[in-house]
Amino acid sequence: MNKNDIVTRLALLELENKFAISWDSGDADKHASLYAENAVFEMEAAGLMPATKLNGREKLNQFCSQTNRDYPGLHLFDINSFNINRRGSMATGSVNFEFCFFANSQDEDDNTDKPMNITGVYHSTYIYNRRNWHIQRRNMSVAEQNSTGVYSIPSMG
Repeated sequence: MNKNDIVTRLALLELENKFAISWDSGDADKHASLYAENAVFEMEAAGLMPATKLNGREKLNQFCSQTNRDYPGLHLFDINSFNINRRGSMATGSVNFEFCFFANSQDEDDNTDKPMNITGVYHSTYIYNRRNWHIQRRNMSVAEQNSTGVYSIPSMG
């Protein structure tokens, strides 16, 4: 690994930190600015959230704002893996995450918020432009959602 690869990996880690902080704080403008102008975000259905595909910063801004009102929570990131192209202007990566949040009960007689969490992976393509890295494409894959048993990892035994 050369010096440029190390610098790029640190920049991508910082981008992912900014992603989590801006989402969790509800800063939709900052969150959307971390994506390229024509970025695409795809999310498979995750419990209460339907499958979603968004194109462009404006849609990402609206999605962050609305989702944060409905499901405030906190990202916990784990393993990050990045592959950088030879010119250093594109990269791909995977980030394991857990998102802990509160959701309204689906029971009409119970008006309380229920703690929930989603575990999954963000698969991303990154581009470098104007002195900054941006997310060009992000696919969110869900491995598990618990508290409601909507998703579960099958037993291996």
